[in-house]
Amino acid sequence: MGRYYDPATMGPVRDGLEARVRDWPGVHAGVMFGCPCFDADGKLFAFVATHGVVLTQLEWADRAELAKLFRAGPFAPEPGRAATKWSHVPAMKPEDLEPLVPWIRKSYEAAKAAAKDGPKAPARPAPKVAPKAAPKAKATPRRPKASTRRAKPARKRKGRR
Repeated sequence: MGRYYDPATMGPVRDGLEARVRDWPGVHAGVMFGCPCFDADGKLFAFVATHGVVLTQLEWADRAELAKLFRAGPFAPEPGRAATKWSHVPAMKPEDLEPLVPWIRKSYEAAKAAAKDGPKAPARPAPKVAPKAAPKAKATPRRPKASTRRAKPARKRKGRR
């Protein structure tokens, strides 16, 4: 599939996660980032990546507890890049999912609430912009103006006529 998911090693984990969440209201399975993912009414709450499950809708305290209990860390799609609000929890076999179900459920419930509330408001209000004036009609091209300096009158020569 994708570079973040290996179906040969993670297929059983995907099947196990799907079996646990498929009956929850509003859950849809799909593919995102080349990984099997699960959303609640259109809001992503979990996906299976190589070496574990990524939970996307947890609060900071829940992410900290996961890190302490399960050695979870931020999802790092590439070295030097990390999605710090997404917890990547190690899970290599379906049995590893059972203790994670309460956090998977929290991520699901947060996604469901966010989907119900609609999109978040922007961080700061958009600037008020005055309506643009109608474009002016194009004027006919004019010749360039002559210089505003007056030419000096010719000097009279003395002594000659």
